[in-house]
Amino acid sequence: MGWRAQVADGEGKILLTLSFARLVFSELVAAQLSRIDGPTTPEAHLALIERAKATFTRARSTNAEIRDGLNELRRQVRRLAQYSSVLGKGSA
Repeated sequence: MGWRAQVADGEGKILLTLSFARLVFSELVAAQLSRIDGPTTPEAHLALIERAKATFTRARSTNAEIRDGLNELRRQVRRLAQYSSVLGKGSA
């Protein structure tokens, strides 16, 4: 649970460091996990890995849904612009 993710600019200067646990889990769970003093079991590590994989999969799916929704919205706005242009020409 001591892993960190770092955000850097194009020159490699570190701008931000975040706890991996905070990125993957809620703050409450991350705080509870950070208090564990002793070593954890291999089963606990596997459970954490599976949870991280599930979170990543959900994020990927959500990203795809958002992308698809934005593409559909873009198509509809273009269609509305075409209709508006046609209607504008007809009333002149």
